[in-house]
Amino acid sequence: RLQLDPASAGQQASERRQMMQTLDGCLSCLPAQTRRVFLMREWLGFESDEIREQLGLSADNVRTILHRARLSLRVCMHTRWFNGGKNAART
Repeated sequence: RLQLDPASAGQQASERRQMMQTLDGCLSCLPAQTRRVFLMREWLGFESDEIREQLGLSADNVRTILHRARLSLRVCMHTRWFNGGKNAART
């Protein structure tokens, strides 16, 4: 089993916290309905049909909302995390 030295483990934990804070900030930028649908699917594990039924949306609407949420989060994380965050000092 691979063991990390305490300094390395602490750095990894710090980076995970920073990444989760960045993701939380990106999630907060999404419109409320988009954020709700994304969290139901990705965090809570609801199936698309369950989301559709609970929120009164069409299947196409759920798919579209999830697609837009993922695109928005990808752009936000790229901008805030990869370009402006953790890796900026390394490049």
